[in-house]
Amino acid sequence: MAATVVGLDIRNVEADLMQYGDAYSDHLNKEMVSSETILKGFSALFGAVGRTDPAKASRYVRQVIESNPQIFALEVVQKVAKSQLVAFVTGKRRDGDLNFTVKSFSYDSDRKWQALKEKPFYYPIVFMEPMPSGSEDVLGLDVESVPFLRQAMTESLQRRAPVASHPFRLVEGNLAYVVFCPISRVFRRDDSPLALTTQDELVVDMVVDATKLTEPVKLPLSDGGTVL
Repeated sequence: MAATVVGLDIRNVEADLMQYGDAYSDHLNKEMVSSETILKGFSALFGAVGRTDPAKASRYVRQVIESNPQIFALEVVQKVAKSQLVAFVTGKRRDGDLNFTVKSFSYDSDRKWQALKEKPFYYPIVFMEPMPSGSEDVLGLDVESVPFLRQAMTESLQRRAPVASHPFRLVEGNLAYVVFCPISRVFRRDDSPLALTTQDELVVDMVVDATKLTEPVKLPLSDGGTVL
């Protein structure tokens, strides 16, 4: 009799674990679909109003992060030709980013800012939200200078679709990854020459905190209980 009861208990536990595994997998899938939907929504929003009304883009990001804590930040990357780099930096400083500069980052070695290498194009980050105190230096980072980001961004531009990077560690220590998505925007007659020469070469990216994405959640079991 005791062996029968133990056998039944084990089967019940196995059934509950399988149910929890299926429910947790479904939870992760929904979180990832939600993140991709937000990324595409931000891409469309920034393509439409981001240049003329960045404050509206910032408000959008703050609202979605409030209900999606797995999103660490949303950023915008712009392609800039070498021949336009000086004018681009001058324009950013004139618009209020007084210390703006385009620079490289040695993620794979000493993790320090470095001078730019000579190349035809650069891909600096021109928008980031949220921007905690001390993170202003992220603006101007040439995304191409970080190999695993370059690979994901290049594939995203080629496929015209969202592409995720390899996982990496945030400065805060959490495991994260970045998802890139090209921006398609409608051009107006009054767009500046710089805007016109960078047609369709704006990319949004979402930094996802994988640690928060996989935090334990309460999921229901068949007997009405929950498991963390």
